[in-house]
Amino acid sequence: MNTLHLTFSIRGLRSCRKRTGHEDVIILLGPAVLAAHENTHPILRDDACLYGLGEHPDLVPRMISYVDLVDLTSRFKPIVSWP
Repeated sequence: MNTLHLTFSIRGLRSCRKRTGHEDVIILLGPAVLAAHENTHPILRDDACLYGLGEHPDLVPRMISYVDLVDLTSRFKPIVSWP
């Protein structure tokens, strides 16, 4: 089954990348959104705005809402958090 990875830091994102499969999904949250410019992973829109990236959509490949995040959590199992 595919795994949903919630990454909350750039360090967590680095660790996560080493352990993900092709069908897994990685979401950037909190300070991890600062790595958006070098990734194709979706980021939480509210966190992007909090860190000043909401004004630069060209730097952010894909933003998702809280509704999208809840939908993803209902479709994936397991869910792994990376602090």
